Amino acid sequence: EGPKRKDLLLRLLESMKTTSKHALRALLENPGWKSEWQVVNAIFENLAKVDPRLAWEEATRDGRTFADITVFSIASEWGMRAPGDAVAFAGSIADRELRKRFTDAVFGRWIATKTDDFVAWYRSLPDPTAWSEEIPWQGIRVKTKEQFLAVADVCPGRLASPQFDGQSAFDGVFKQPEHQEDYLAWVSIIPDEEKRT
Repeated sequence: EGPKRKDLLLRLLESMKTTSKHALRALLENPGWKSEWQVVNAIFENLAKVDPRLAWEEATRDGRTFADITVFSIASEWGMRAPGDAVAFAGSIADRELRKRFTDAVFGRWIATKTDDFVAWYRSLPDPTAWSEEIPWQGIRVKTKEQFLAVADVCPGRLASPQFDGQSAFDGVFKQPEHQEDYLAWVSIIPDEEKRT
């Protein structure tokens, strides 16, 4: 009962490598489970590891009941597997709030852990500005001079915004004296003096 039951269910779900669509429906149709948000989230997270699109379809089948609970887990898993596909899918989410939470989860992990892949994807877009407002630029992290220059090239205006935490993002670059010249050269071309300082 109580916490012990929930812990047992969570451990059981963690041990499952796959969750079939039928098993998922059977679990969620049990009224007692719908209030167990940790269990519900774990079910969808497991399903997203196998089939993130199906996980999202199931989460939104009955409106937003499960989407609100599971959007971060599903989007994060999808973003780890295929971030470009996840972002493309996000465009089909009609609800603006859910779409924003979905893309934040995908971009958040992508730009912080796979910066090179993200920059390559961004450069490949026919119109990068279509997504520029959706990307949480302040979360980007770079570790090398090459990454720094690539990021500065694709989003110079964003990196100069007050919300951007340059010290954290470029920590690895700042700590390497041989790269500071490149950083200063980039800063010097920012037209807005207030942002530049």
